[in-house]
Amino acid sequence: MSTRHQNNLAGLRACLLSTLNKLRAARNHDDLNAEFYIALGMTIAASTLAAINSAASDRLHDLALNASEHRSKELTAICIADRQAAIQGAAA
Repeated sequence: MSTRHQNNLAGLRACLLSTLNKLRAARNHDDLNAEFYIALGMTIAASTLAAINSAASDRLHDLALNASEHRSKELTAICIADRQAAIQGAAA
């Protein structure tokens, strides 16, 4: 494997890792959806270009989906807690 190819794979890995971290730390549902589709697109592109094999593509897709589902549940819980606090504040 050439040094340039290794550097490109390292760059791809860094971009995917950054996108998955942004996905897991999304501040709202819109950011979450955007980062999920960016991660999905990068995974499909890497697979199409044969930078990763189909097993790695499947694992990355599952990882992105898992992170998205967990963050979505966290954001929903935060919204519910904020609404309940607002209702209790208005009732007081």
